[in-house]
Amino acid sequence: PRPSNIPLSFSQERLWFIDQLEGSVQYHIPEILEITGDLNTDALISALKLIVKKHKILRTVIIQDKSDAYQEILDDTDWNVEVVDLKHQTQNKQETENVISSFINEPFNLSKDFVFRAKLIQINETSFKLAIVVHHIAFDGWSISVIVRDLVNFYSALVKGQQPEIISDEVQYADFALWQRKYLTRDILDKKLQYWTKKLEGITPLELPTDFARPAIQNSEGALYDFKLEQELVAGLERINRETGTTLFMVLLAAYKVFLYRYTSQEDLSVGTAVAGRQQKALEQMVGFFVNTLVIRSIVNPNQTFSAFLEEVKRNTLEAFENQELPFEKLVETVVKERDLSRTPLFQTMLVLQNTPEMPELKLGKAKI
Repeated sequence: PRPSNIPLSFSQERLWFIDQLEGSVQYHIPEILEITGDLNTDALISALKLIVKKHKILRTVIIQDKSDAYQEILDDTDWNVEVVDLKHQTQNKQETENVISSFINEPFNLSKDFVFRAKLIQINETSFKLAIVVHHIAFDGWSISVIVRDLVNFYSALVKGQQPEIISDEVQYADFALWQRKYLTRDILDKKLQYWTKKLEGITPLELPTDFARPAIQNSEGALYDFKLEQELVAGLERINRETGTTLFMVLLAAYKVFLYRYTSQEDLSVGTAVAGRQQKALEQMVGFFVNTLVIRSIVNPNQTFSAFLEEVKRNTLEAFENQELPFEKLVETVVKERDLSRTPLFQTMLVLQNTPEMPELKLGKAKI
Protein backbone atom coordinates (compact mmCIF):
# COMPACT_ATOMS: atom_id res chain seq x y z
CA PRO A 1 0.00 0.00 0.00
CA ARG A 2 1.16 3.49 -0.82
CA PRO A 3 1.34 6.02 2.03
CA SER A 4 -0.44 9.35 1.75
CA ASN A 5 2.90 11.12 1.25
CA ILE A 6 4.89 9.23 -1.39
CA PRO A 7 8.59 10.16 -1.25
CA LEU A 8 10.48 11.32 -4.31
CA SER A 9 12.90 8.98 -6.00
CA PHE A 10 16.51 10.10 -5.79
CA SER A 11 16.38 11.12 -9.47
CA GLN A 12 13.26 13.22 -8.92
CA GLU A 13 14.85 14.77 -5.86
CA ARG A 14 17.85 15.86 -7.94
CA LEU A 15 15.76 17.63 -10.59
CA TRP A 16 13.37 19.10 -8.03
CA PHE A 17 16.33 20.74 -6.31
CA ILE A 18 17.58 22.16 -9.63
CA ASP A 19 14.10 23.43 -10.49
CA GLN A 20 13.76 25.20 -7.16
CA LEU A 21 17.24 26.69 -7.44
CA GLU A 22 17.29 27.98 -11.01
CA GLY A 23 14.29 26.71 -12.96
CA SER A 24 14.42 23.75 -15.31
CA VAL A 25 13.37 24.74 -18.84
CA GLN A 26 16.55 23.00 -20.05
CA TYR A 27 15.00 19.72 -18.86
CA HIS A 28 11.99 19.97 -21.17
CA ILE A 29 11.81 17.07 -23.64
CA PRO A 30 9.90 18.19 -26.76
CA GLU A 31 8.69 16.12 -29.71
CA ILE A 32 7.06 17.64 -32.79
CA LEU A 33 5.22 15.29 -35.15
CA GLU A 34 4.09 16.34 -38.62
CA ILE A 35 0.98 14.36 -39.54
CA THR A 36 -0.66 14.36 -42.96
CA GLY A 37 -3.63 12.54 -44.39
CA ASP A 38 -6.69 10.99 -42.80
CA LEU A 39 -6.20 11.66 -39.10
CA ASN A 40 -8.92 10.81 -36.60
CA THR A 41 -8.33 13.68 -34.19
CA ASP A 42 -10.84 12.40 -31.63
CA ALA A 43 -9.07 9.03 -31.51
CA LEU A 44 -5.67 10.71 -31.19
CA ILE A 45 -6.82 12.91 -28.30
CA SER A 46 -8.46 9.94 -26.57
CA ALA A 47 -5.29 7.85 -27.02
CA LEU A 48 -3.19 10.58 -25.39
CA LYS A 49 -5.66 10.79 -22.51
CA LEU A 50 -5.38 7.03 -22.00
CA ILE A 51 -1.59 7.34 -21.85
CA VAL A 52 -1.91 9.91 -19.06
CA LYS A 53 -4.45 7.67 -17.32
CA LYS A 54 -2.16 4.62 -17.55
CA HIS A 55 1.17 6.19 -16.59
CA LYS A 56 0.51 8.05 -13.36
CA ILE A 57 3.95 9.64 -13.28
CA LEU A 58 2.78 11.88 -16.17
CA ARG A 59 0.19 13.42 -13.84
CA THR A 60 2.31 13.55 -10.71
CA VAL A 61 3.15 16.84 -9.02
CA ILE A 62 5.59 17.55 -6.22
CA ILE A 63 4.39 19.11 -3.01
CA GLN A 64 6.79 20.78 -0.59
CA ASP A 65 5.89 20.17 3.05
CA LYS A 66 8.27 22.05 5.33
CA SER A 67 11.64 20.38 4.66
CA ASP A 68 10.28 17.36 2.77
CA ALA A 69 8.89 17.01 -0.74
CA TYR A 70 6.52 14.26 -1.79
CA GLN A 71 4.60 13.05 -4.83
CA GLU A 72 0.92 13.67 -5.37
CA ILE A 73 -0.98 12.06 -8.26
CA LEU A 74 -3.56 14.24 -10.02
CA ASP A 75 -6.86 13.03 -11.46
CA ASP A 76 -6.46 12.07 -15.12
CA THR A 77 -9.85 13.56 -16.03
CA ASP A 78 -8.39 17.06 -15.60
CA TRP A 79 -5.84 16.51 -18.40
CA ASN A 80 -6.63 17.51 -21.96
CA VAL A 81 -5.08 18.25 -25.35
CA GLU A 82 -5.13 21.86 -26.50
CA VAL A 83 -6.34 22.12 -30.11
CA VAL A 84 -5.32 25.11 -32.23
CA ASP A 85 -7.00 25.76 -35.58
CA LEU A 86 -4.81 27.70 -38.02
CA LYS A 87 -6.59 26.70 -41.22
CA HIS A 88 -7.66 30.25 -41.94
CA GLN A 89 -4.39 31.96 -41.04
CA THR A 90 -2.66 33.53 -44.07
CA GLN A 91 0.78 33.32 -42.41
CA ASN A 92 0.15 30.02 -40.72
CA LYS A 93 3.72 28.69 -41.14
CA GLN A 94 5.21 31.48 -39.04
CA GLU A 95 2.24 31.36 -36.69
CA THR A 96 2.72 27.62 -36.25
CA GLU A 97 6.41 28.09 -35.41
CA ASN A 98 5.54 30.79 -32.88
CA VAL A 99 2.88 28.64 -31.23
CA ILE A 100 5.22 25.65 -30.97
CA SER A 101 8.17 27.68 -29.68
CA SER A 102 6.04 29.30 -26.97
CA PHE A 103 4.57 25.91 -26.07
CA ILE A 104 7.95 24.20 -25.72
CA ASN A 105 9.53 26.94 -23.62
CA GLU A 106 6.65 27.59 -21.25
CA PRO A 107 8.01 26.57 -17.83
CA PHE A 108 6.33 23.81 -15.84
CA ASN A 109 5.20 24.55 -12.31
CA LEU A 110 6.16 21.16 -10.90
CA SER A 111 3.92 21.61 -7.88
CA LYS A 112 0.78 22.26 -9.96
CA ASP A 113 1.13 21.35 -13.63
CA PHE A 114 0.79 18.06 -15.44
CA VAL A 115 4.36 17.25 -16.52
CA PHE A 116 3.10 15.90 -19.85
CA ARG A 117 1.32 18.28 -22.18
CA ALA A 118 0.21 18.11 -25.81
CA LYS A 119 -0.99 20.59 -28.39
CA LEU A 120 -2.57 19.60 -31.71
CA ILE A 121 -2.27 22.25 -34.41
CA GLN A 122 -4.37 21.93 -37.56
CA ILE A 123 -2.70 23.70 -40.47
CA ASN A 124 -5.20 22.67 -43.17
CA GLU A 125 -7.74 19.92 -43.78
CA THR A 126 -5.11 17.17 -44.07
CA SER A 127 -2.05 18.63 -42.32
CA PHE A 128 -1.41 18.68 -38.57
CA LYS A 129 1.39 19.16 -36.11
CA LEU A 130 1.33 17.41 -32.76
CA ALA A 131 3.58 19.08 -30.19
CA ILE A 132 4.35 17.13 -27.04
CA VAL A 133 6.46 18.37 -24.14
CA VAL A 134 7.29 16.32 -21.08
CA HIS A 135 9.50 17.26 -18.15
CA HIS A 136 12.57 15.09 -17.58
CA ILE A 137 11.54 14.62 -13.94
CA ALA A 138 8.89 12.18 -15.20
CA PHE A 139 10.54 10.84 -18.30
CA ASP A 140 13.78 9.53 -19.82
CA GLY A 141 14.99 8.26 -23.18
CA TRP A 142 13.86 4.70 -22.44
CA SER A 143 10.32 5.95 -21.79
CA ILE A 144 9.90 7.16 -25.38
CA SER A 145 9.48 3.67 -26.83
CA VAL A 146 6.89 2.84 -24.13
CA ILE A 147 4.82 5.93 -25.00
CA VAL A 148 5.06 5.33 -28.75
CA ARG A 149 3.91 1.72 -28.37
CA ASP A 150 0.92 2.75 -26.25
CA LEU A 151 -0.01 5.60 -28.59
CA VAL A 152 -0.02 3.30 -31.64
CA ASN A 153 -1.98 0.55 -29.85
CA PHE A 154 -4.54 2.87 -28.28
CA TYR A 155 -5.15 4.84 -31.49
CA SER A 156 -5.50 1.64 -33.53
CA ALA A 157 -8.08 0.23 -31.11
CA LEU A 158 -10.05 3.48 -30.86
CA VAL A 159 -10.45 3.97 -34.62
CA LYS A 160 -11.90 0.45 -34.71
CA GLY A 161 -14.43 1.39 -32.05
CA GLN A 162 -12.70 -0.63 -29.33
CA GLN A 163 -11.90 0.67 -25.85
CA PRO A 164 -8.37 -0.28 -24.70
CA GLU A 165 -8.18 -1.81 -21.25
CA ILE A 166 -6.10 0.04 -18.67
CA ILE A 167 -4.95 -2.02 -15.69
CA SER A 168 -5.37 0.34 -12.76
CA ASP A 169 -3.35 -1.63 -10.19
CA GLU A 170 -0.18 -2.24 -12.21
CA VAL A 171 3.14 -1.16 -10.76
CA GLN A 172 3.74 2.59 -11.08
CA TYR A 173 6.73 4.90 -10.70
CA ALA A 174 5.56 5.82 -7.21
CA ASP A 175 6.02 2.16 -6.21
CA PHE A 176 9.58 2.26 -7.54
CA ALA A 177 10.30 5.37 -5.44
CA LEU A 178 8.99 3.60 -2.34
CA TRP A 179 11.04 0.47 -3.12
CA GLN A 180 14.18 2.52 -3.77
CA ARG A 181 13.91 4.28 -0.42
CA LYS A 182 13.38 0.94 1.33
CA TYR A 183 16.12 -0.95 -0.55
CA LEU A 184 18.83 1.68 -0.37
CA THR A 185 19.24 1.46 3.37
CA ARG A 186 21.95 3.31 5.22
CA ASP A 187 24.15 0.15 5.21
CA ILE A 188 23.90 -0.29 1.43
CA LEU A 189 24.39 3.41 0.75
CA ASP A 190 27.44 3.49 3.03
CA LYS A 191 28.95 0.48 1.25
CA LYS A 192 28.46 2.08 -2.17
CA LEU A 193 29.70 5.41 -0.88
CA GLN A 194 32.89 3.84 0.46
CA TYR A 195 33.69 2.50 -3.00
CA TRP A 196 33.10 5.84 -4.74
CA THR A 197 34.87 7.93 -2.09
CA LYS A 198 37.98 5.80 -2.42
CA LYS A 199 37.74 5.63 -6.21
CA LEU A 200 37.42 9.40 -6.67
CA GLU A 201 39.85 10.56 -4.00
CA GLY A 202 42.06 13.38 -5.27
CA ILE A 203 40.11 13.78 -8.50
CA THR A 204 41.21 16.71 -10.67
CA PRO A 205 39.18 18.79 -13.16
CA LEU A 206 39.63 18.49 -16.90
CA GLU A 207 41.63 21.37 -18.38
CA LEU A 208 40.83 21.46 -22.09
CA PRO A 209 42.59 24.22 -24.07
CA THR A 210 39.45 26.26 -24.76
CA ASP A 211 39.36 29.30 -27.00
CA PHE A 212 37.36 31.41 -24.53
CA ALA A 213 37.86 32.18 -20.85
CA ARG A 214 35.71 30.06 -18.55
CA PRO A 215 32.91 32.19 -17.00
CA ALA A 216 32.84 32.45 -13.21
CA ILE A 217 29.40 30.81 -13.12
CA GLN A 218 28.55 28.01 -15.49
CA ASN A 219 25.52 28.43 -17.73
CA SER A 220 23.65 26.15 -20.12
CA GLU A 221 24.44 28.07 -23.30
CA GLY A 222 26.10 26.03 -26.00
CA ALA A 223 25.82 24.57 -29.47
CA LEU A 224 25.29 21.23 -31.16
CA TYR A 225 27.49 19.52 -33.69
CA ASP A 226 26.15 16.42 -35.43
CA PHE A 227 28.27 13.95 -37.34
CA LYS A 228 28.14 10.28 -38.31
CA LEU A 229 30.72 7.53 -38.02
CA GLU A 230 31.35 5.66 -41.25
CA GLN A 231 30.06 2.09 -41.33
CA GLU A 232 33.59 0.76 -41.88
CA LEU A 233 34.82 2.51 -38.73
CA VAL A 234 31.90 1.19 -36.66
CA ALA A 235 32.59 -2.33 -37.93
CA GLY A 236 36.23 -1.94 -36.85
CA LEU A 237 35.20 -0.77 -33.38
CA GLU A 238 32.81 -3.71 -33.01
CA ARG A 239 35.55 -6.09 -34.10
CA ILE A 240 37.82 -4.71 -31.35
CA ASN A 241 35.16 -5.18 -28.68
CA ARG A 242 34.53 -8.78 -29.81
CA GLU A 243 38.23 -9.65 -29.83
CA THR A 244 38.90 -8.09 -26.42
CA GLY A 245 35.77 -9.26 -24.59
CA THR A 246 34.60 -5.69 -24.06
CA THR A 247 31.58 -3.68 -25.18
CA LEU A 248 31.28 -0.99 -27.82
CA PHE A 249 30.84 1.56 -25.04
CA MET A 250 34.11 0.50 -23.40
CA VAL A 251 36.02 0.77 -26.69
CA LEU A 252 34.56 4.23 -27.38
CA LEU A 253 35.31 5.37 -23.83
CA ALA A 254 38.93 4.20 -24.02
CA ALA A 255 39.40 5.94 -27.38
CA TYR A 256 37.73 9.10 -26.03
CA LYS A 257 40.05 9.18 -23.03
CA VAL A 258 43.09 8.80 -25.28
CA PHE A 259 41.70 11.72 -27.29
CA LEU A 260 41.33 13.81 -24.10
CA TYR A 261 44.86 12.91 -23.03
CA ARG A 262 46.23 14.09 -26.38
CA TYR A 263 44.64 17.54 -25.92
CA THR A 264 45.26 18.01 -22.20
CA SER A 265 48.33 15.87 -21.35
CA GLN A 266 46.40 14.89 -18.20
CA GLU A 267 46.89 11.26 -17.25
CA ASP A 268 44.16 11.21 -14.57
CA LEU A 269 40.90 11.46 -16.50
CA SER A 270 37.31 11.23 -15.28
CA VAL A 271 34.39 11.03 -17.69
CA GLY A 272 30.71 10.99 -16.77
CA THR A 273 28.15 8.66 -18.28
CA ALA A 274 24.46 7.93 -17.86
CA VAL A 275 22.97 4.54 -16.96
CA ALA A 276 19.36 3.54 -17.58
CA GLY A 277 18.81 2.53 -13.95
CA ARG A 278 16.26 -0.13 -14.92
CA GLN A 279 17.81 -3.17 -13.29
CA GLN A 280 14.52 -4.94 -12.60
CA LYS A 281 12.35 -6.54 -15.28
CA ALA A 282 9.24 -4.77 -13.97
CA LEU A 283 10.79 -1.38 -14.80
CA GLU A 284 11.35 -2.05 -18.52
CA GLN A 285 7.80 -1.09 -19.56
CA MET A 286 7.39 1.76 -17.10
CA VAL A 287 7.44 5.47 -17.91
CA GLY A 288 9.56 7.46 -15.50
CA PHE A 289 12.93 9.00 -14.69
CA PHE A 290 15.35 6.25 -13.72
CA VAL A 291 18.61 7.57 -15.16
CA ASN A 292 21.60 7.94 -12.88
CA THR A 293 25.01 9.47 -13.54
CA LEU A 294 28.29 7.65 -13.00
CA VAL A 295 31.92 8.78 -13.01
CA ILE A 296 34.46 6.51 -14.71
CA ARG A 297 38.03 7.36 -13.74
CA SER A 298 41.11 6.01 -15.49
CA ILE A 299 44.84 6.68 -15.46
CA VAL A 300 46.37 6.99 -18.91
CA ASN A 301 49.92 5.64 -19.13
CA PRO A 302 51.40 6.88 -22.41
CA ASN A 303 53.81 3.92 -22.44
CA GLN A 304 51.12 1.22 -22.35
CA THR A 305 49.36 -0.31 -25.33
CA PHE A 306 45.78 0.60 -26.20
CA SER A 307 44.74 -3.01 -25.43
CA ALA A 308 46.17 -2.73 -21.91
CA PHE A 309 44.43 0.61 -21.37
CA LEU A 310 41.16 -0.82 -22.71
CA GLU A 311 41.42 -3.61 -20.13
CA GLU A 312 41.72 -1.00 -17.38
CA VAL A 313 38.73 0.92 -18.75
CA LYS A 314 36.76 -2.33 -18.82
CA ARG A 315 37.56 -3.04 -15.16
CA ASN A 316 36.68 0.51 -14.07
CA THR A 317 33.44 0.48 -16.05
CA LEU A 318 32.28 -2.84 -14.61
CA GLU A 319 33.07 -1.65 -11.08
CA ALA A 320 31.11 1.55 -11.69
CA PHE A 321 28.11 -0.41 -12.98
CA GLU A 322 28.24 -2.69 -9.92
CA ASN A 323 27.95 0.39 -7.71
CA GLN A 324 25.51 2.37 -9.85
CA GLU A 325 22.69 2.51 -7.30
CA LEU A 326 24.24 5.37 -5.36
CA PRO A 327 22.45 8.57 -6.45
CA PHE A 328 24.86 10.99 -8.08
CA GLU A 329 23.82 13.88 -5.85
CA LYS A 330 24.70 11.80 -2.75
CA LEU A 331 28.14 11.23 -4.22
CA VAL A 332 28.63 14.95 -4.89
CA GLU A 333 27.55 15.82 -1.34
CA THR A 334 30.20 13.52 0.10
CA VAL A 335 33.15 13.78 -2.26
CA VAL A 336 33.05 17.45 -3.31
CA LYS A 337 34.31 19.52 -0.41
CA GLU A 338 34.23 22.87 -2.20
CA ARG A 339 31.99 23.63 -5.19
CA ASP A 340 33.43 25.46 -8.19
CA LEU A 341 30.45 27.21 -9.78
CA SER A 342 32.26 27.47 -13.12
CA ARG A 343 32.27 23.69 -13.59
CA THR A 344 30.12 20.64 -13.13
CA PRO A 345 31.29 18.62 -10.12
CA LEU A 346 33.47 15.49 -10.52
CA PHE A 347 33.62 15.55 -14.33
CA GLN A 348 33.45 18.11 -17.13
CA THR A 349 32.65 15.88 -20.09
CA MET A 350 30.33 12.94 -20.69
CA LEU A 351 30.18 10.01 -23.07
CA VAL A 352 26.76 8.42 -23.43
CA LEU A 353 25.91 5.49 -25.70
CA GLN A 354 22.16 5.46 -26.26
CA ASN A 355 21.09 1.82 -26.33
CA THR A 356 17.43 2.25 -25.47
CA PRO A 357 14.89 -0.31 -26.73
CA GLU A 358 14.13 -0.37 -30.43
CA MET A 359 11.48 2.19 -31.28
CA PRO A 360 8.15 0.79 -32.50
CA GLU A 361 6.96 2.18 -35.83
CA LEU A 362 4.90 5.28 -35.14
CA LYS A 363 1.90 4.73 -37.35
CA LEU A 364 -1.53 6.28 -36.81
CA GLY A 365 -3.83 4.37 -39.13
CA LYS A 366 -3.90 5.88 -42.64
CA ALA A 367 -2.20 9.11 -41.56
CA LYS A 368 1.47 9.59 -42.43
CA ILE A 369 4.06 10.87 -39.95
